[in-house]
Amino acid sequence: MLKEFTSVDFTKAFESMPVDFTKAFETMPVDFTKAFESMQKIADLNVAKIEAVVEAQKAATQSLVELTEARVKAVSEIKDYDGFVSFVKEQSELAQSSVEQLIEDSKGAVEDAKAYGEEVQSILSNAAEVAKPVAKKAAAKPAVKKAA
Repeated sequence: MLKEFTSVDFTKAFESMPVDFTKAFETMPVDFTKAFESMQKIADLNVAKIEAVVEAQKAATQSLVELTEARVKAVSEIKDYDGFVSFVKEQSELAQSSVEQLIEDSKGAVEDAKAYGEEVQSILSNAAEVAKPVAKKAAAKPAVKKAA
């Protein structure tokens, strides 16, 4: 089957098509550099957002490591009942502040996601506006072979 496919003369296949792709690309009124600018902007934005998330995760991980080390030290320093009660109270306060921090971080993440979506939409809208005149020109001059 592969041998049959590779033996096809695509030149003849393209010659029989109603659209002359060679002429279409030669006369295409598109500056591909400009056409791909929006894709590059989105790629750059994605890289920046991923790097920011990674840095935030690294900071959060470091904070959790430090908290864990501090809490292990606090446990090791419990000598009596009053020390245990104090430790449990601190743990409760830490749990409450952790929940509050999680809520704040989640709100920030939602705002970041919303801003990201708006920025992507803006890039795509601008790209669409740039492409409209090009698309109109291309539609006005189709590269179709004339019947012989």
